[in-house]
Amino acid sequence: ARSQRAEEFYKTGNELLQQNRDDEAVQQFRDALSGAPGNPQYRLALGLALAKANHPAEASVYLSALLKRDPENALASLGEARIAATQAKTADAVKFYRRAIDGSWPAGQEQNRLQARFELASLLEGAGQRTQAIAELLAALGPAVRDASVKRKIGQLLLSHGAPRQAADVFRNISQADHRDAAGYAGLGG
Repeated sequence: ARSQRAEEFYKTGNELLQQNRDDEAVQQFRDALSGAPGNPQYRLALGLALAKANHPAEASVYLSALLKRDPENALASLGEARIAATQAKTADAVKFYRRAIDGSWPAGQEQNRLQARFELASLLEGAGQRTQAIAELLAALGPAVRDASVKRKIGQLLLSHGAPRQAADVFRNISQADHRDAAGYAGLGG
């Protein structure tokens, strides 16, 4: 019965997060974790909710504990990266973003790996590390990226980061793959 109540608290917490009722979600995740203290899913949810609710120090306590047990936990690393980024701790943020990108993602959450790479590129650009930002965007084009809309986004980001040659290569690739893709041609400027 206790674990069933904990699961209900967890579900309610997720619903509240979707409604941007972050502080209420935090309380639900606390209740879930108190009902099942060893559950890493509840600990992760609490840490991420605390980060979203702007309680970075407490969030980091939960997330770092998870990372000590499971250094490959990509979601926990992403949470820590976002916390470090908001605190202007660029070197720490880069380290955690890289761990998130290389880490293990739960099934159905692979798009978050790409989002982590986009966030890392933005962070690097903001820190004046344009070459590294461009390298991250180019790495995002890996063989797993088949979605033309993702490629267009990468092309646009390359343009905005001052890499027109690389952006043209991306748009050319899009246009060659689908001759009807107007956005691919638009990215090429013609």
